[in-house]
Amino acid sequence: MSRWWETVSLTKFLTYAFLFVMNIALTPTLEAFAQEKVRSGCYSDASEVVREAMRLLMERDLQNERLREEVAKGFRQLEHDQFTSVEDREHFLSLARARR
Repeated sequence: MSRWWETVSLTKFLTYAFLFVMNIALTPTLEAFAQEKVRSGCYSDASEVVREAMRLLMERDLQNERLREEVAKGFRQLEHDQFTSVEDREHFLSLARARR
């Protein structure tokens, strides 16, 4: 059974390995924050901190997009009179509980 690194040419491997390398400039505040995260032992290096930050940003963007879709859906329902009037907080909570 061959190992994956035996099936890829060295040139191709190096091309992919360096394709995603990026240098970034951080403000002094962000640099200090990243260094503190590394010193705390939560991350092995600053690159790991930045990767985690990028993953969180991607997750937030996805959540924001889902929220925008839900808001647009709500406006469409309002335009077509597809809504329920709520009298007060207790009425709202009872409707929410009934949807579960």
